[in-house]
Amino acid sequence: MKVEQKKIHSLEVIWKKLYASNPELSPYQSFEFQSIIGKGWTDKRPWIGLQLMEFTLLVTDNEIPIAIAPFVIKKNRDKNIDVYLRGAFSSAAHLDFIYGELWSFCVFKAIIDYVNSMHPSCNFHFGRVFEKSLTNAYIKTYFSLTEQEYSSEKCAAILLPSNFDDYIGKLGKKTRQNIRTSYNRLERDGFKHKLVTYYNSNIPTGQYVKMLMLYTTLLERKNNISGFFRLLLKPFIFVGKHFNPMSKALRTIPRGFHSLLYINGKIAACFWGLMCNDRRLILSRFSVDHKFGWYSPGGMMIVELVKELIEKHDILRIDQLDLARGTENYKFVYGAVEYLNYHYNIEHNSKRFGG
Repeated sequence: MKVEQKKIHSLEVIWKKLYASNPELSPYQSFEFQSIIGKGWTDKRPWIGLQLMEFTLLVTDNEIPIAIAPFVIKKNRDKNIDVYLRGAFSSAAHLDFIYGELWSFCVFKAIIDYVNSMHPSCNFHFGRVFEKSLTNAYIKTYFSLTEQEYSSEKCAAILLPSNFDDYIGKLGKKTRQNIRTSYNRLERDGFKHKLVTYYNSNIPTGQYVKMLMLYTTLLERKNNISGFFRLLLKPFIFVGKHFNPMSKALRTIPRGFHSLLYINGKIAACFWGLMCNDRRLILSRFSVDHKFGWYSPGGMMIVELVKELIEKHDILRIDQLDLARGTENYKFVYGAVEYLNYHYNIEHNSKRFGG
């Protein structure tokens, strides 16, 4: 078995083959997403990537690619090295290694042993590892972790039944009444509604600008920015979000999707997201126009999209509408169930290394 350091762009063909062979990997592990997201970018620290170094490893056995370890590394205040999975400094919902069917504990051990040989005083930070990933077991085994030595984060997803009536029937009585109220208000006011969803598609410029503007307005409300400060800061928030690599990824990667809910011919809500190998549709961004708040466009959009996914199941093969990280109440009101991401922060300790 051979472990060697590579540049990410030299691995495009190998990366895509490994990714395509593994339905458990999310689109956040795709080559397209990882090459766009770069080493790192956050709204509060857009320069974070300048503090990080790419450290991408390829594992082969008899020249057969087995796995890619997409790391970024950073010197900390103690002058030790912190090792992160690439994407840690982004809003990616999942992080992981890139691997196919030959992924095993021995491969994982070879990777960590190599990193430790190159950086003997390193700390490992493996965050947002999806609960179904084999990587979880390997991390726990290698570092001999007990349940008290790692944490989990709750996420939410709507499991799609075979018919829409079953979905509605499992919602609470109050939620069903609220849904009826939304549609009754639209009918009483003479407004038409329409959901338009684009699958396996990038976002055209005209739609992108409208969606980003709506997302900017949501952030203003979330941060209580109003009046003069709203007029002053809006262009900066818009431009900042435009240059955020996540915006570019959601706009351009082939496995993207976006939904627009129109009320009276105007966009009342929109979804931005990604389509997964494992039959999930992951919702990455969700914006509503509060001028249409009387009609509860956010809830209406979830219901309309669930209905469409069920009706088009034979074509799209989507089994879950994944509402991603966070346990906001609205997710469970509309039928979501919990799942977990796992987080591991392992400080250097000679007793922890060696498997």
